[in-house]
Amino acid sequence: MVIKFRKEGTDGIKIYSKRGAETDFTFLAVDTASPYNDNRLKLDPGKPEQREYYAYFFEVDSDVGQQSDVLKVVVP
Repeated sequence: MVIKFRKEGTDGIKIYSKRGAETDFTFLAVDTASPYNDNRLKLDPGKPEQREYYAYFFEVDSDVGQQSDVLKVVVP
């Protein structure tokens, strides 16, 4: 899964995700250059998997602005 983003004048983004039957979002990565590649294997290799992502901009060590919308995708 490739996630493209614009930094909009900030240092980068912090990405959070949940997949499959997970009920909570977990911290996935800090990225300072687009794109971000989510190379995690599916939880069940034999089935399509829904993944959800959201992000925050950050500057130095602080989140900036509001949480992004949640992006939902299905990994075949």
